[in-house]
Amino acid sequence: LLVEGAAAADEVDSNADGITDAVSEGVPISDEQGNAVEKIDDYNRTDGSSTTPEVSDYADAGVIGVTANNLAVVNARILAEEEEGTNTVVEIQRLVTEVNALAVIEAYNNGDGTTPPPPTPEVYADAGITAVTDENVDDVNARVLAQDPGGADTVPEVQALVSDNIPPAVTPTVTAQTWPLSIVTMCTGRITRLTLRTARCSDIGTWRPSRLCEIRWPL
Repeated sequence: LLVEGAAAADEVDSNADGITDAVSEGVPISDEQGNAVEKIDDYNRTDGSSTTPEVSDYADAGVIGVTANNLAVVNARILAEEEEGTNTVVEIQRLVTEVNALAVIEAYNNGDGTTPPPPTPEVYADAGITAVTDENVDDVNARVLAQDPGGADTVPEVQALVSDNIPPAVTPTVTAQTWPLSIVTMCTGRITRLTLRTARCSDIGTWRPSRLCEIRWPL
């Protein structure tokens, strides 16, 4: 039996907004699914004083990825969410996906760098971690692997490892204007080797296109 619009509000009073939103977006909600979502949402809103959701409740709600092994962690994540953050299937699924992705990252931390395989940028995104790309994922994984057990199992912990891995922007400043023109880059980022090259001034700006300029990158 499908419930729609006002009928959804009648069936699940405390979850009317979430159910109605889902229906308005074209997602059919059955009585069983609506009741399961309501039970999970009640657990959040009552700070855990209502009936604890079981694996079967998440399955009835249409949420995948909840097992007997991760049920306690998932329920803890539900409790930690703000009110109105657990009253739709999409919201609950996002939290479960985050829990499972963090478990993958922490498992890698506890592994040997090969088994289990390293997390991908997609895994970090599922965990709610930002700024992990194909270019920096190896460095991020190395930082994860260096943590003590339990040091990479929350979003703030992992996000800090990623943020610390992003070097500050490099801003060149002109310090001399004799020929060849010297430009020194003032940088506090992680430059690990000295690079010395020459380039035509036209590559840098409008200073005498035919002349050569020396670019110095200090350690």
